[in-house]
Amino acid sequence: MLKSDQVWNADPPIEFGYLHSINQSVIRLQSKFPYFLNTVDQSNLIIASDYSGQHKESEYEAFSFFITTSNNLCSWMPSLIEFREKFLPDGRNLSFKKIREPVRWSAFPHFLDIAGKLNANLITVLIHKQVGTFVDGGPSAIKEILPECFPNAAKLGTVEKMIRLANFISLFLSALRKKEQRAFWISDEDEAFDTFEKREGFCKLATYMHYGITGEIDESGIFLGTTEMKNAPAWSEDLAAIADIAAGSYCKLSNVLPTNYGIKNWTVRIKPQKDIDERALVFGDWISKDDLILKSLLIRVELDCDRQIRTSAQVFTRNR
Repeated sequence: MLKSDQVWNADPPIEFGYLHSINQSVIRLQSKFPYFLNTVDQSNLIIASDYSGQHKESEYEAFSFFITTSNNLCSWMPSLIEFREKFLPDGRNLSFKKIREPVRWSAFPHFLDIAGKLNANLITVLIHKQVGTFVDGGPSAIKEILPECFPNAAKLGTVEKMIRLANFISLFLSALRKKEQRAFWISDEDEAFDTFEKREGFCKLATYMHYGITGEIDESGIFLGTTEMKNAPAWSEDLAAIADIAAGSYCKLSNVLPTNYGIKNWTVRIKPQKDIDERALVFGDWISKDDLILKSLLIRVELDCDRQIRTSAQVFTRNR
């Protein structure tokens, strides 16, 4: 039984497989670092997400979620406006792929600095591509069982991605949100959310997932949009950029950061290494700072040396 004063309060049944294992890893982390995440249960929940690693060269896929509240966002907006007026007055957006462009590269560390001052959580799930489907029978089976959640023409890879996203968002909402708290989610527009039919079906799927995890109907629901929508808020691209940079960086750092050690809690010193992608290096140095208001969590799902699926939950700190 979880304590009501803990930040993370999810308890998915063991039937949820990988999701149950992920949750157990996070609970073990919380036992050692009780304040590893910020409380985000006051005012409306604001979520921005982006994803990386879909290209063949990457061994991992990353799903990153930036989670804050409307009150926190309103307090932070003057800092974002000041940053944009000074470093990106032409309105260009930041992204991991384009960050090497000179103007964006100059703005990059300053963008991270202001992002670190927002009371928020940055949660990334890093999944090895050899990890199988998240549901028994795979995407074809769940597409047949829940036809109302997926367009007929949806490819199985898209269905699997929608399943994973529904798992993650349902877990995070059940862990961090108050029962009556409304959630507004802005996602990068990719193949999982590029039509209204997919977004509508996804929300049904997430509702089913929430009921399976909590045993309760999600009366508050999720308001889901994408950064490409005409009525997307002005700040949506910037919040999604934080998630995008995290997703891209963690894919590049996947072989540098520790994997599951097979014990309850462990601490590992990460030694400096050569030939690290400079974008990921800047991100890694930033995310490990001890003075950030923003807090981060990395969840890894991968095979161990015996080819068993293992999960781990990690936080980073800088040795003084």
